Amino acid sequence: MITFNKRYCKDRVTQENLDLTKHYLRFSASLKTLTINAIPQTSTKTNPARIFCLKINKMVVKCIANDSVLVDGWQKYNKTPLSDELYINQYYLVYGVFFFQGRVWYEILTTHDLYTKSFPSFLFEVQDSRLSRYFVLGRGIAGNGDVYPLITFKEKADDVLFYEKLVDGGLYEVEVFDKYKYLMFLEFKLPGIESFALKVQENWVQCSYCDEAWQVKCNDFEMCKCPNCNSVLLVPEF
Repeated sequence: MITFNKRYCKDRVTQENLDLTKHYLRFSASLKTLTINAIPQTSTKTNPARIFCLKINKMVVKCIANDSVLVDGWQKYNKTPLSDELYINQYYLVYGVFFFQGRVWYEILTTHDLYTKSFPSFLFEVQDSRLSRYFVLGRGIAGNGDVYPLITFKEKADDVLFYEKLVDGGLYEVEVFDKYKYLMFLEFKLPGIESFALKVQENWVQCSYCDEAWQVKCNDFEMCKCPNCNSVLLVPEF
């Protein structure tokens, strides 16, 4: 897990812009393809030679490992086992990607939907590598003051304290994150969603389960949610 230093000095961040730029150059050079060990060699339960070629711009991932011993420091800093946070073969939407201490990390929602948590990418297998239209490049600050490149939604990318304020229940941060949770959930088709909404007329669809009709505000989204029964459906072509 990555912790953030609430008392960091913004002047220091400014002084470290050059280091961040150098770090980002290394990061961006890996944006096309990155080969990493899927399971650390310390694991005795899984073949350590298993290799995945992953793209950095993840969107939907599937959990393939959730043993606490696989993540350095998990058992020391967390009361609950990793298996209570992540479930094998479950799909997760990625809300942010960053590169820290030689590893790619995903920011995802686990057993609650209040704020994301950070997990190393070797715990997952990519299902959809498309980059969200809401992602921009920003920076994060670790607890030790290290600056790292972060790809996430704009409000968080622009404010290194956004996550701290979100965890503390800040009204603005909660409202912003709830907005992106809804938008990014509907943005691309998720595994297991196969039923289409019925096309009524231009930009209007009808639920195939309860017959409720509503206007689809963004035709670029691949899914929609019925306002009556909350069924998640695929958007038909207009």
